[in-house]
Amino acid sequence: MSYPTPPDDTVTVYGFSYYDFNRRETEVALYKATREAIVAANGVVLRGTEERVPADALDGHGHYRRLATGWGALA
Repeated sequence: MSYPTPPDDTVTVYGFSYYDFNRRETEVALYKATREAIVAANGVVLRGTEERVPADALDGHGHYRRLATGWGALA
């Protein structure tokens, strides 16, 4: 089975966990990020959470947050 190739203007983001030093426990991030951003933050990629998103949907830190639009769809 072959899968379609994603457009070049998309990136893969992942859910991840990180250690919260203030709470002294591991937390799951409320947003996804590129693998590079996760590694830079000493986070751990959560397997099976990958998602292709438009590259311009990332913030300046490589983070991706889905925003509720109020009309049922997420941006």
